Amino acid sequence: MTSPESQLEEQLIEKLGSLYARQRDHYSELLSAWPLNRPGNWVEIVNGKMDADDLEPFRTSIKRGRPYGSPPWVRQTAERRGLSFTLRPRARPGREKA
Repeated sequence: MTSPESQLEEQLIEKLGSLYARQRDHYSELLSAWPLNRPGNWVEIVNGKMDADDLEPFRTSIKRGRPYGSPPWVRQTAERRGLSFTLRPRARPGREKA
């Protein structure tokens, strides 16, 4: 059973995403045209479940404000946008032992 909070979160994500807007022709002036043909099963892809291993990089990207993509692209984009700090661990470096 899902909590009321997670149900609300799902509803908000559904209504704030571009899938919702494109299906209802809302905010069309804000959404760019796709550079490729959209897959026929796009709705199923967007609404499909993800494995925990696939989901973790998205969560990290969102939590850290880090670009999402392939490692070389992430590194390049982070450097270009001044986000290199998002690639380093959050904790302070440990003290050197004497």
